[in-house]
Amino acid sequence: MVKTQTQRLRFEDEIQILKTKLTSNQALWEQMADSDKRTKILQQELIFTQKSLSQCEKIIEKLKEELKLSE
Repeated sequence: MVKTQTQRLRFEDEIQILKTKLTSNQALWEQMADSDKRTKILQQELIFTQKSLSQCEKIIEKLKEELKLSE
């Protein structure tokens, strides 16, 4: 009887540890999903910025050419 009670308590403790780990893992998955979303947003912003920079560089080159022609 004591052996059974001891075993039961040990199993209950183990269940509590597993529940804690499960909760922790769920939080980590949520953090990872949030991080993934932020990474995608930053990638999109970087692409937009690169395109804008490229357009500005083309405009600068065009203006330089016009300036040379006007001299």
